[in-house]
Amino acid sequence: METAQALTVDDIRCEHDLFVQFILVKKEKVELQLDLKYILVPGKRVIFLKDSESNFSLSESDYFKRLYVYTNFEKDGRLNFRYHLEARNKIEEKYAESEIDWENPKPTLRFGYAKYDFLVEGYDFEMMMDESIQVK
Repeated sequence: METAQALTVDDIRCEHDLFVQFILVKKEKVELQLDLKYILVPGKRVIFLKDSESNFSLSESDYFKRLYVYTNFEKDGRLNFRYHLEARNKIEEKYAESEIDWENPKPTLRFGYAKYDFLVEGYDFEMMMDESIQVK
């Protein structure tokens, strides 16, 4: 596969067309294909899961305690999130390396993408008009 391929505007039908759908990683004799799973854009909502937890074992209130909005990606690979009910424009608490408090949500979170499992809006769940969550 070539490293770069030229695209015309006519070839782009959705945001997935802007990205390579997989990459091949080779280490010694092992070759692994890593597929593109999500495209995170600012404003996309996510629901965090504990390590061995199934997304079907959560109650509606648990979903809302774990619902955050993705805000930005940092140069060092960390992701920043804001709690979905946080209404302040300016939060005095700066983004700092975080741990999720499963019972009392923090206004902001920052950590590497591999630290927690999460469900992504549009891929794993949908927010309905009545603000209920429908898991796919």
